[in-house]
Amino acid sequence: MSQFARAASRGIHFAKGQIPQRPKAHVINGKLPDDLASRYKAAFILIYQQIPRLLQFDQKEKIRVLLGREDRSHKKGSKADWNSFGGKREKDANGKYIETDCKITALRELHEETRGIFQRYDGDIVRQMNEGKKVYNPNGDYVTFLIRLDSEEEDFPTEFLATPNHIECKQDMLRWFTLSEVRDARATRSFKIEGEDQPIAPVLGCVSYFLNDTNLSLSNEEK
Repeated sequence: MSQFARAASRGIHFAKGQIPQRPKAHVINGKLPDDLASRYKAAFILIYQQIPRLLQFDQKEKIRVLLGREDRSHKKGSKADWNSFGGKREKDANGKYIETDCKITALRELHEETRGIFQRYDGDIVRQMNEGKKVYNPNGDYVTFLIRLDSEEEDFPTEFLATPNHIECKQDMLRWFTLSEVRDARATRSFKIEGEDQPIAPVLGCVSYFLNDTNLSLSNEEK
């Protein structure tokens, strides 16, 4: 669907010769408006946390994000890429959406892509989904929930590898990345890991804008 057709479907019309501008992703605090919640096509969760003080080698680095690497070796010409956790809204055999809430989609995808290791946090995650900040991107109609899980005792990447893959999870690794690493990866479209360029998913780009501003992410006592 062209930009003009997409805009017209939402009641937006352009004068002859006018070039439509791509709508920008924006942060929503609290409840997602009903019109956005009903037309979403995909939903994601980006887990972040304050970097534990023992690991704060650079005082400017306050936040890190947890990403998963999806194994795409089964697809011709594709490489593994890094992304937050999420995917498309499920449909039935007739192409009708069977998921009515983007929180359901995002939570289902999170558990599928992390072998269920975050199920014990469901209560906290759902609370943050309802009350916290999320990023809505009209270019594709997808929502990304920003979920903060601070824990100096939990080693999520190691726990993921030690958990049996009973649900055929396509992710083969979890890893923490600082915001500087995410910003650099947005510019080059890949992370440099052990001398190898590993691509990042395009949808990760706009979400990093939110976390670039620590005022939105950390309380005054933590800055």
